[in-house]
Amino acid sequence: MLFLVDDVRHDGFLVRVSSYPVASAAKRPGRSDIFAYATISGVSEPCICVALRRLARKATALYDAELRAAGVTLTQYSAMIRLARLGTCTLSELATEAGLDVATLSRKVAPLIASDWISVGTAGDRRAKRYALTAEGKRVLRRAQAAWRRAQANAKRVLRPERVAEILRLSDAFGELAAAHA
Repeated sequence: MLFLVDDVRHDGFLVRVSSYPVASAAKRPGRSDIFAYATISGVSEPCICVALRRLARKATALYDAELRAAGVTLTQYSAMIRLARLGTCTLSELATEAGLDVATLSRKVAPLIASDWISVGTAGDRRAKRYALTAEGKRVLRRAQAAWRRAQANAKRVLRPERVAEILRLSDAFGELAAAHA
């Protein structure tokens, strides 16, 4: 088994960066599953957050690959599906539904507005902008739903039902943990 180790100075700390192949990678030739973690002042265990973020990036790439044919990313699809569920809403309401802050969501929906998939108007309170899917946005969303279903089926096939259930439990647990520390 090959270990790559490099000692680096960063902000006054001696950081040992180690890369090692995952045991499962040896069983699947051609895979490049390499975990890396830093050992700072004697802490020598992989970071759970880094592993979760890596998993999220890989999952997003799987969904984005399927959604590309519909012309949207997973982030855009997510915003559109939530907007379809809410109907007409403010950006603040959509951000709450998506679990994002308004500034982040604003950047995510800007290309959808520019593509004329989301319309922006006003209602009774002229100070609050109201967002809704346009007819074209609804057509794009229908195409994207078929692509999302393919990605979802692929993920379920690879992960198997027990892992899917565990991922959902972990997501809920981390949500509770984050809420308790907010």
